[in-house]
Amino acid sequence: IDAIAAVDGIDALFIGRADLTVSMGAESMDDPRVTDAVERICAAGVAANRTIGMFVARTEDIHVWRARGASFFILQSDQEFLLAGARALVAATAS
Repeated sequence: IDAIAAVDGIDALFIGRADLTVSMGAESMDDPRVTDAVERICAAGVAANRTIGMFVARTEDIHVWRARGASFFILQSDQEFLLAGARALVAATAS
């Protein structure tokens, strides 16, 4: 990861924590193996002066990862945004 983070022209590192969780065979993004990997990626990004972003499932996790150098966050998937909008429309039109 240090070599990747140091490549000229890279503007940011984005950590897909859900994908990383699946690829590591973990059951949760809170699995210590996933957390350790994300911490290593953040450290490499900070050392290379790269912007770091990631998906977080809980807004309360933002402060944890911001303290480790991440500065932008994806809070929901596009499917979740669409479903929330659809639910709101159904609720607004229900009789």
